[in-house]
Amino acid sequence: MSHTYQHIQDKPSELEKYSGQMGLKISVNKTEVMTLNVNNPGSILLDGKTLPHVDTFTYLDTTVTTNGGAGCDIKRRLSKERSALYNLQGQYTIPTKLKLYSSCVLPVLLYGSE
Repeated sequence: MSHTYQHIQDKPSELEKYSGQMGLKISVNKTEVMTLNVNNPGSILLDGKTLPHVDTFTYLDTTVTTNGGAGCDIKRRLSKERSALYNLQGQYTIPTKLKLYSSCVLPVLLYGSE
């Protein structure tokens, strides 16, 4: 997290410097930048290359968007829940479906929602 453009630019450079001392290399092709509530983000450079800006980012199965809202993440979770529930159709009795829903489907919906 940074509050100034210079601070944002310094972080990847420092990370690259210190990770290099440990023998690690940052993949410029796999690294992306996302800013929250910023209208015109500046270019961030790493190893002389401009990092692409993205509008959404998924980390540990939680989707973060540029406006900081959770609507996209909730819709994605509901879609997963519907898909899991649909897969139970016609295969089990109602009591079995309820047990499967409580033990398998509901955790998919609620995972990481704290």
